[in-house]
This record gives sequence, structure tokens and C-alpha cells, in this order.
Amino acid sequence: RSVVVRGNKIYVATGAGLCVGDKTQGSNVKFERFTTDNGLVSNSLFCVFIDENNTIYTAHEGGISISKDDCKTFTKCTVENGLGSPWVRKVVAYKGKIYAATYGGFSISEDGGKTFKNFTKNEGVGQGSLYVNWVYDVFVNDTGVYIATSWGGLSFKKHNENNWTTFTQSANSLGSDYINKVFVDSYWIIYVGTGLSGVSYSVDGGKKFKSLTESNYYLGQDKITDIYVDENTLYVSTFKGVSVLKIDRKKKFVDMSHGFKYSKD
Repeated sequence: RSVVVRGNKIYVATGAGLCVGDKTQGSNVKFERFTTDNGLVSNSLFCVFIDENNTIYTAHEGGISISKDDCKTFTKCTVENGLGSPWVRKVVAYKGKIYAATYGGFSISEDGGKTFKNFTKNEGVGQGSLYVNWVYDVFVNDTGVYIATSWGGLSFKKHNENNWTTFTQSANSLGSDYINKVFVDSYWIIYVGTGLSGVSYSVDGGKKFKSLTESNYYLGQDKITDIYVDENTLYVSTFKGVSVLKIDRKKKFVDMSHGFKYSKD
């Protein structure tokens, strides 16, 4: 469900615990599995995240687990700490704060997970409320917080400001309001992985989006499960494999999905 490589270690979030292996073992790598017996909040994980201090965060069906000593001990965060829901799809730590995408809203902690403030459809920040409570993904950078929702579009909030701005299919040409993933690259291009209509991207801060789909860019499928962008390459995970698209920053995309390379005029 999620993989992080840090140094020589590989961390894998699975439906049966957190698995940790040594990549120096090559194809013979053996994984140690951590479960509720080791202090995890549950054995069903959606994601693993490691911050700049090597603190490990895992998102579960049940809450969040945090380890500051490389899985020797774990601290549990649940709805009793203020999480919006026991179902946490994504957890990210950024500059001292913990951000959690849950099925009951978007939760933020400023005290290491002891308490969370939860933002929902009915309890938005200031005048700009969320459209829905089902949050699937979160991306945080110096600009602010981007969250992907189920049938509520893409919402964005600047740090230390009170209002959410929401981008939708009808207002901003998103491929769909059903969004699984969001990623913002170093050139401030916003990429949105939809659950039905491929990848939507915006070069103007979300005002307008264009779409990359199975039909016009040979994505493996229009149901997107993950997105990652490095300097000049867009990686798109679908239920039918991974599509790799080269990005020409001065012109347009060059597609290398399925082993074929061509340029769209």
C-alpha cells in the first residue's frame, strides 16, 4: 500500500503490519514484520511516512502510530486524541505538525500527536469550509496544504490562514471531483490523480486544469492510485500498471508509458 526507502532500510505498509527490510541484501532481502504485538494501533496500514528526524508515522484503520526509535516502541493516536475518524488514509509530518487525511475530515496536530484539531464540512476554517468529510490524500509544502477528497474536489489552505479554497470539475475543469492523490512539484505544478478520469494538472495554481487520460496519453487506466514527480518525469500508478511520462518543461509531455515513446503536438 505504501513504500519508503530511508538509507539502507525499506519500510512497507501492508494490510498485515509494517514490514522493514535491508536493501543491501538485494533479492535475498528478509523483512521483519511489526504488528499490534509491537505496539501498532492496528495491523491494517494505508501508508508509512518518515520525516527529516527519522520519526516513523503510519496511517491505519484505527488511527496513527508514531515511532521515534526505529520501531522499538510506538505511540498510538486515535479518535480519543481528536482524529476525525479511525480510518486514516494518509499521514504526513511537516515542520513540526502532523497532517492526517481521514474519513471524517482533515486533522492537524501541533503537539506531536497528543491532540488533533479536525476540520469537516460543517466545521470549516473561517468562511471556507470543506465540501465533504472523506479525505483521501494530503500534500504539504511551503505554500500550504492540499487535500484530495471523495467527490469534493481539491481543497487548499495556506499556512496560518483560516480559509479553504476548493477546486472542482465544474469551476476549474478537474477531470473529476473524485480524487485519490495530489502532488505538487518543484515548479509549482499541481497534479491530481482522479478515481475515474486520469490525471489533471494545473500550471496556474489551480485556476484551470488539463487532463491526461487513457485515451489521450495512453495511461494504463483512468483510475489513478498514486502519483510521483521528480525533476522531469511523472510516474502514474493505476490498477493496470505504472505509466511513465517525461515532462518537457518548455513545451509539453513526452509519453513513455507501456515502453512506447511519442510526443503530443
